[in-house]
Amino acid sequence: MNKNRRQTLCGPGIPCRLAPGLTAAALLALAACGREPADSPQPPPPERVEAREVAAVDEFGPAPARIAGVAFWAHPGLPFNGLVLAATADGIVAYNIEDGREVAAAGGFSATGLSVAYAGEGPSAQGYAVARVERGDESGERSDGPAYRFYAVDNAERTLVLQTTLFIGGRGVEGFCVGPTREGGLALHEMRADGWRATALEIRDGAVTATATESGTHEGGFSRCAVDDVDGAVYAAAPDGAIYRLEAGAEPALLARTPVKEPAGIGLALNGLVEGGPTEECCGQIALLDGATGEVYLYDREDGALLGAVRLKASFDVDGVGEATAMGLAYGNYGAIYRDGALALATNGARPVLRLAPLNGVMDALGKPLGPTANPRDLSPQEEEEPFVIDIDIVNP
Repeated sequence: MNKNRRQTLCGPGIPCRLAPGLTAAALLALAACGREPADSPQPPPPERVEAREVAAVDEFGPAPARIAGVAFWAHPGLPFNGLVLAATADGIVAYNIEDGREVAAAGGFSATGLSVAYAGEGPSAQGYAVARVERGDESGERSDGPAYRFYAVDNAERTLVLQTTLFIGGRGVEGFCVGPTREGGLALHEMRADGWRATALEIRDGAVTATATESGTHEGGFSRCAVDDVDGAVYAAAPDGAIYRLEAGAEPALLARTPVKEPAGIGLALNGLVEGGPTEECCGQIALLDGATGEVYLYDREDGALLGAVRLKASFDVDGVGEATAMGLAYGNYGAIYRDGALALATNGARPVLRLAPLNGVMDALGKPLGPTANPRDLSPQEEEEPFVIDIDIVNP
């Protein structure tokens, strides 16, 4: 088996690559998931572990207001031209990864959450920044539940171009995330006080429409989520800090119980997805932010094993992070020290900023291997590389 061929295949330690998309049938199957028995014994959360310190390398901002969500956008060709975006009470702001310069913004509304997803694959894939807006705020939206503003991120200019606003009725939404589905489309997942709701999306000529919406219940509900770009599954954080995996046709599967008391963000990093590569480097990490302490707990994407916890400490010219309001976790190559991905935390206080650390620094602090990072724009199997051979004729004297 050629180790130079990147795959997402089924096998020991390797995830299954499923055909992309979330159909109405799949959504109905997801909705069929039942509620956990009310009398199920709930073990106490595990004790906290000592957080390892990782230096905060960069500081971006200050943002115009409190940061409620953080997400990354990967440039199609220039890694250091990637973006980290922040959702604030004054809209969305996007910073250049290389130098922290503000390169794009969309204002005039209060954004209470943020997610980035790609339609299509490869350099031409269209990235969308999706902001949640509570209706009835100063932006003049309707007043019967959240609205979602979809902005196309221009691949060349890196501007934010408003596409449409999708209105979804109902209250009680705690958090949301957008990501690919098993058939190649996108879906918006809402975490609710009584469970979750999944909405399949169709984007055509700049208009976003909901093609199917189904929901499921879960005792205690969920508050934060992240979509697995490999198979469209959703990692959901419950208010008590437990992490579940949501898949179509199955009940919520408990991945890990955590000591996090105030889940303020959840993220996913994919790495080591190489056919025949070392299994200990596969296949990624789930990160959960404790907003009260600024500590980030990391778990194995496959089996939920605890990898450890980190906190961002001060470096030469960047302060550390205590309380945090939001987290962004990026995999992919963002250039220089962020060639394997990045962790970004939003500080709490009168001067909100983003402080960043490289993902390889996080994993080094935990003493855990980090496999080759995946490309968020292209998780398809790569063409097998031809071996490089030099043929030299040696003439004996």
